[in-house]
Amino acid sequence: MNDGPPLLSFVRYFLRTFTACAVLAAALAATVAGCSRDPDSASQARLTPEQAALLSETGFSDFDPRGTLADALQKADDRTVRDLLVFTATSAPGLFQEILQTRPEMRLDGFNRSFNNSPMLVEIIRNGQDLNALLTTAPMVLARGARVEDADGSGLTALLAASAAARGNTAFVQWLLDSGANIATTDLSGQTVLHHAAPNAPVEVIRLLLTRGAEPAATDRDGRTAMHTLAASQRASIETAAVLLAAGVPFDTPDTAGNRPLDVALERGHLELVEELLKAGAEVNRDNARGTCPLFEAMVRSRAVPHVAVELLLRYGADPDFVMRKPDSASRNGGTPRARAAYGDIGRQVKALLNVE
Repeated sequence: MNDGPPLLSFVRYFLRTFTACAVLAAALAATVAGCSRDPDSASQARLTPEQAALLSETGFSDFDPRGTLADALQKADDRTVRDLLVFTATSAPGLFQEILQTRPEMRLDGFNRSFNNSPMLVEIIRNGQDLNALLTTAPMVLARGARVEDADGSGLTALLAASAAARGNTAFVQWLLDSGANIATTDLSGQTVLHHAAPNAPVEVIRLLLTRGAEPAATDRDGRTAMHTLAASQRASIETAAVLLAAGVPFDTPDTAGNRPLDVALERGHLELVEELLKAGAEVNRDNARGTCPLFEAMVRSRAVPHVAVELLLRYGADPDFVMRKPDSASRNGGTPRARAAYGDIGRQVKALLNVE
């Protein structure tokens, strides 16, 4: 059959060849897509540059970046694989799953002796950034033998560790509780989920814990409440303080050393929290563990600006002539904050507030 002039024949040949290649490419793409959806084939796929970089970041470098994940982990012992799982559980959940597929018989109920005998879940939580990623990976850890109530050498469980996280933990804390985590669990120092949550957790987590039965009045072995741990934190969130106060957390009870949350907050310089506690009814004229009083501490030890702290306490009724139980040597002449203010190391603004020349 005559296809016409040579140029026309060439065009027809080109179009037929192009169409055939397009069909073949589409079929190949469909096959590759089908393989990518097959989880059993994941570990046989070649490492991507991102995966190779993640493996290298853990300190694991004995692998060919051009090979497959299964090849890369062939020489790795279980401890190395565990370290890789801890690293990728929140940062790369997909790679975490693929690593598990290379070790179908590996159990995850062991403890890491190098890190305070940490169970797998606790170690992952401590190393994680966005704990909500664990909604995908944590069930896989439990499926390999880990238990939600496993604790490290200090008594820290997954629920205690997750409650202390600063972000991305509300849904995960909910999942832990739904998976059987004990809301009444404590670490070896006697600290509860509220003790751990108060310093950093979002208020949504604290409300969740209270709703699920966390005990507001619980104290640790040193007599500290959740309000003590909030006062000792860097943030000392006023919103958290409001939630704890509304729930009935003791706010003016001294610990075994004699310090109340107000004393702790004042020393740390958290004046907004100091004012919240005073508004709630905390006593302003009362001995602390040192045998002094808040007004004295505001002058000599608080991290807050002295005259600002002194002015706040005076506004809530602090007595410059309160007789302290154990005044320091510089104030023994009278043993009161006013007597201490008479000495040269106290600033003139504080002296003026206390009517001291």
